[in-house]
Amino acid sequence: MKIKILSFICMLLIIINIVPASASEKSTAVSMDNIDEIVMDNNIELKIAKNSLESKIQYYEDLDKDISRLQKKITNLNNSITDDLDEESKNQKREEIKQNKAELSNLEKEYDKKKDDLKIARITYQNKVRDLVTAAQQKYIDYLYDKSIKDIAEEKLNYNKDKDNINKAKYDMGYISRNEYLTNTVDFIDIENTYNKSIADEEMSLKELKSALGINDENITLNEDLDFDINKIANIDFEEDFNQVISNNSNIKIKKIELDQVEDNDDSDDYEIDNAELELTKGKSDLRLTFQGKYNDLMNSYKSIKNSMNKLADKENAFNIKKVKLNHGYISNKECEEAYIELINQKSEYIKEKNTLYVNYLKYMQMKDGYLI
Repeated sequence: MKIKILSFICMLLIIINIVPASASEKSTAVSMDNIDEIVMDNNIELKIAKNSLESKIQYYEDLDKDISRLQKKITNLNNSITDDLDEESKNQKREEIKQNKAELSNLEKEYDKKKDDLKIARITYQNKVRDLVTAAQQKYIDYLYDKSIKDIAEEKLNYNKDKDNINKAKYDMGYISRNEYLTNTVDFIDIENTYNKSIADEEMSLKELKSALGINDENITLNEDLDFDINKIANIDFEEDFNQVISNNSNIKIKKIELDQVEDNDDSDDYEIDNAELELTKGKSDLRLTFQGKYNDLMNSYKSIKNSMNKLADKENAFNIKKVKLNHGYISNKECEEAYIELINQKSEYIKEKNTLYVNYLKYMQMKDGYLI
């Protein structure tokens, strides 16, 4: 009987430990391609902005319905004035038509005003979406950078642990003297401090990324490969891209709306129209200067990463040659160690250059797509 009870308790514990874990696990796959969708589905700030926009849309649609209702009412009243009505009844209907026309006129003015307000509200909402998506994309790149730095620190730590173990084994077997053993013993304090800091930085980056996405309480699976062909940067057409900037930029859209409003206003004079046109021209000119700066930053990053990639390939090749020579006894441990340090340093430099390239490319493409940067 005791055996049966114990068996039952064991099975119960297994069920308790296994089922909730699998049932409660929820993981969100995150990549640069779907960050916008995740932000729009989960970010609370964006949900509030969306509700505000939808409220404005609803008010505008209600105005449209009220206008249609009054127009129909006026038409029906006009049709109802027939010859068989007495003069008093006709006058009553005419007065009612007059009141309805006055109300219709006010609604139409409100409708025209809200039409432009709604255009601006849509642009404002689009800016909010873009700002939050931009922030999340930046956090995504930051996390990948911090993770790469942690991986380098971990590789360096493991390398030095192996080196230290080999040094100790040589001493234990009598191949080296105590002085040589002590000289070659690795001081792990700085190495471990660097590694521990890199772990903390990666964890903080992950928290900030989750916060930007709006999924703080969920596990996320990150695509660590941005799937980015850097060679396409060389084929960028600045003028073609700038035309898209002009078409997509929110400030330019608003300035065009403001120009249309001034031109449509009968009370506007030539100076007001001229100023609105100048504001639009200046907006485009300022935008070109800013976009040119993003383009220059991107091209400089492209040149730097190509140079860094070549250096990294050279350092990897040099280190591999040194390892072969060391194994055949042609060089000392110190020479191989120096080659390894140069390789690690170049890897760190390459990671920094790559991160800078990702950021500059992201900013360039965001501005091209109309983001306010």
